[in-house]
Formats: sequence, C-alpha cells, structure tokens
Amino acid sequence: WEFILARAIVDAVAGDGGAFWETYGGMMPGPETLAHPFLLSDATLRELQDDDMARRARDERELIKALMPDLTTPQHAMDDDQHVTVGAWALALVRSRAMRVGVGAHAVVPFLDCANHASVPSVDYRCASVETPASSGLPPQASDAMADVELVALTDADAGDELRLAYTKGRLTSAEHFEQYGFVPRGGSPADRVRGLPRVPEGRRAARLGRA
Repeated sequence: WEFILARAIVDAVAGDGGAFWETYGGMMPGPETLAHPFLLSDATLRELQDDDMARRARDERELIKALMPDLTTPQHAMDDDQHVTVGAWALALVRSRAMRVGVGAHAVVPFLDCANHASVPSVDYRCASVETPASSGLPPQASDAMADVELVALTDADAGDELRLAYTKGRLTSAEHFEQYGFVPRGGSPADRVRGLPRVPEGRRAARLGRA
C-alpha cells in the first residue's frame, strides 16, 4: 500500500488531484528536509554506525527502483545523489505522513498530516475503525460521522498553541522511529532498551548487595 499511495501522491501533485493538490504539494516538505535512511548519502549512512540500518536503507533503494522504475530515472533525481528521486521522495512522505483511516486503509489527510509528534499528545484523530482511547473521556464518534476524519482535543489549548499527535503511541524504539519518520523523538522513546548486557546471577547479586 505504501508504494501505491506514493504513486498517488505524485499523480495528485502533478495535476491529477486538481488545483487543491497542486497547491498542497507545494506545502509538503522537500527531499532536503527529509532524513529517512534510504534518502541519506552513503557517507551519512556510515556516520550512523549502524550496519543493519544502512543495509536496510540500501535494500529499500533497490526496492524503490524496482517498484517505481518510471519515477527513479536520472531525470527524476531531486538531488545530487541519484537515489533521491521523485519516487523515493514520495515514499518518504507516505512513511512519515500517512495514517490509518480504516481496516487496511491508509491516507495522507491534508493539514492533519502537518501535526508534529509528541510523546504526550494534545490531540488525537478518529474515523472508521480508529477510535479515541476511552481514557480520553471523550464520547465516541457519531456513527454518521465515521466517514470523516476528526481531529479531537485531548487537553485544553489556547489560540496559537501547537497541536501535536503521538505518532507511535510509544511502541517504536528511537531507531525504528527514525527509519519510519526520519527523526528521533526528543528525549528518546519509552520502548528504548539496552540489549545484550549480561544478566547477573541472583546469588551473586545478593552477595554484592551484602558487601555494599
């Protein structure tokens, strides 16, 4: 679905979506502002010091070329790096801006897709099969409104306050968040863990505590 939606975005901003999408396309971030690993140069990938992430990024570049060959030609390059193409740019937009709008359905919802991330959000959205958490205290979405995507406030806000969504509900690590959205949450993710540390046997740990 990601590649189908990426192609739909390209077609929409190229004129198939009418005047609105032509204008809205100009508001979408350019490739120079996106940092998904498959858009980064090989030199920058090496600086990440994550061989597995770099390998996945290179594999994704090849997949983008294979599935969108007509949008990844040298004529479609948007940067000095030939892998930063119209097709790769559109996929990065989908990765970072699409949201679930039904069972197995995803969409880029204009203006709602502009909301930035916060671990503690001030707003949420809802539509068919996407419910506002009961903990919010909000009533359920009206049954005759489920064809619409509603933005709902979780806290009070004053005019001029930025409205922020929780993109992942804390389910992704910082590394996974970076691959999906092109940035790392400020302060890290609740899902971050240090893996691979040896576990101290229970008896030895008790002995150490006793000596302390």
